[in-house]
Amino acid sequence: MTRHLMTLFFVLLVSVHAETLTLRTGTSVEGRLIGIDARQIIFQVEGQFKTYPRSDVLRVTFSPPVDHERPLPPADSPTPPAVGQTIEQVTATLGQPKVILDLGPKKIYVYPDLKVTFVDGKVSDVGH
Repeated sequence: MTRHLMTLFFVLLVSVHAETLTLRTGTSVEGRLIGIDARQIIFQVEGQFKTYPRSDVLRVTFSPPVDHERPLPPADSPTPPAVGQTIEQVTATLGQPKVILDLGPKKIYVYPDLKVTFVDGKVSDVGH
């Protein structure tokens, strides 16, 4: 049973990306956890595998899970429109939409990954 728990623990740790290994000396190492057993921790640092005795390790801090379903926007992507902005402000930031639905006082500007609703010329809703 203990062997099964250790194996499960190992699988869970390997499937999670670790960012920081903190040693008892106070030194921190950035990298990725590769393996762990009763005596040692194997950590990948800048493409190299390094082994640390477990007795020297204070803690391993894991990065938060990544949402792979929704990619991060590019660093230079424009800021999404805010409620209350005018049509001119939005088009100055995002450019012209692919489609404009004109429903009288309500207009919906459709961009590739964004839908902006205007009521009386001002943003009332932003959605995906």
